[in-house]
Amino acid sequence: MKAHKILTAPASWIAVGLLATLAPQSAPAQEQDQQQRHEHSARERGLEIAVEADRRDAGFGDYKAQLTMVLRNKHGQQSERRMRVRILEQADDGDKALIIFDNPGDVKGTAFLSFTHQRGADDQWLYLPALKRVKRIASSRADGTVELSIADTGVGIPPEDLPHIFDEFRQVERQGGEQTEGTGLGLAIAKKTVDLLGGVLTATSEVGVGTTFTLRIGD
Repeated sequence: MKAHKILTAPASWIAVGLLATLAPQSAPAQEQDQQQRHEHSARERGLEIAVEADRRDAGFGDYKAQLTMVLRNKHGQQSERRMRVRILEQADDGDKALIIFDNPGDVKGTAFLSFTHQRGADDQWLYLPALKRVKRIASSRADGTVELSIADTGVGIPPEDLPHIFDEFRQVERQGGEQTEGTGLGLAIAKKTVDLLGGVLTATSEVGVGTTFTLRIGD
């Protein structure tokens, strides 16, 4: 884990702030001035953190490791996950990371590939051996809004069924008329949960290509 150091503002900034505070101002002007100083300080600190993080990230090389994750609940019961990790450092961009689970059997073969970027959203893929599918995960954050997209390479959803996938007890028939397993409540519950959080959950799909779900929370 990389530590990030928050640098303090220079003494001259503090002196200017004190002088501005002592100057007589009306109540609305004081509130506006305080808000501007707060926003300026937040931007400066954010820049300092980013510069320091970039400096500390320099000098790392490629590496691989075998890890054991221990999960323990409040009753003292525990289980282990063994995995292999491979990191490839990129000179002009973020890092490429591959994690493969080897144990236990129910997660064996599950793989997570991530490609971080200095600018723009990161690229992430999740391979689920039980489904024999690859899901693409994309995330971005800007102007107080968080957006997360998950895409798979499945059979897709027919256009006539897509507007109803968030309905309760609604299931899409597979090719050949076979009914999908489950109760038809999963997506309905997910949609209501997102609505309670003030977010938006949408889906796009193309038959034979796959489906993408996008979650957006924020302003």
